[in-house]
Amino acid sequence: MLAIESNEEEQTDTSKIPKNVPKLPNSVYKILANLDLMDQSFTNLRFSTYNPIKFPSLEELLDEPKRINIKYQAASGWPLSVEKFQEKQAELHEIHLKIKAGILNFPKGGNLEVHEINTKHWLPFDILIAVEYLKTLDFFQFLNFRDRLVLAKEVTVVVKTLTTSFASYQRNVDCIVTPDGCYADAKSMTIITQILTGGKMKNDAILLNQKTMKAVMGCLIRFKITYNEYILLKAIAACNPTFELSENARKIVQKERERYANALFKLCRSKNHAPSRFMELLSFLNTAICQQQAFQRFMRTFIRGNLEYLYFESNRKLEDSFLCEN
Repeated sequence: MLAIESNEEEQTDTSKIPKNVPKLPNSVYKILANLDLMDQSFTNLRFSTYNPIKFPSLEELLDEPKRINIKYQAASGWPLSVEKFQEKQAELHEIHLKIKAGILNFPKGGNLEVHEINTKHWLPFDILIAVEYLKTLDFFQFLNFRDRLVLAKEVTVVVKTLTTSFASYQRNVDCIVTPDGCYADAKSMTIITQILTGGKMKNDAILLNQKTMKAVMGCLIRFKITYNEYILLKAIAACNPTFELSENARKIVQKERERYANALFKLCRSKNHAPSRFMELLSFLNTAICQQQAFQRFMRTFIRGNLEYLYFESNRKLEDSFLCEN
């Protein structure tokens, strides 16, 4: 159960607070400002020319410098038309096959921009973004490497789910839309995966993935989640004091979860509908966590069975970190 502080804090001068953050304690405003800066940075990275052809393993990714500190130009030509998206995805797949066969060398810097490929492998890319988000949270640096790995395996997929779902929700659509404009509805996903798997895609995998995405999107729409609520919920989701963490790590993570939960409760209170709204938001978060498990089932039933078509061997490592049995 999330602990909520009962002590009142001194209110700041409301003239200095943006209109969309009404009558909040200064401590909450600072948390929101920090999370907003992080979220905008990773949104910019998703919409940038950064387009790796080779993804590291989770262990390698956790050991690398933060990508949030690297500046890339904004991608051009988005949104793509359906035809253009399919064409570029096919070209991307062809480049992977040529590299695997030794016909083509890795692009300089490992970035597909040099091949004028302005679409991405969004599944591993968004997993990478979610791990980078964890690395940017203040408390993460105080965990040892084993605890970082445990926490990343536990929460990365739900962080990814929240990120991609809310980005689509902001575009007033009821399905996942990637930054390059691909609508991940059943028809579009069927066409794309048939291209990438040589016609070996299973229909039940499509249906399972659609169910996973629609559940979270439906809650976002039904509860009318605001941006400030979203960034706090994502931070709470990232701070999961799972029993597999060391005792010291659990204390650190639990303290951070309570800090973000307190901020969320005070945000609800400032709008005069706590605790009912607070409980609604926790219910939504629980739905997202349940969908994490459904997504991992999708990964096992589709991705693992089709990796030979989707990615060459060096790109399997990041997804494999999350193909665990529940």
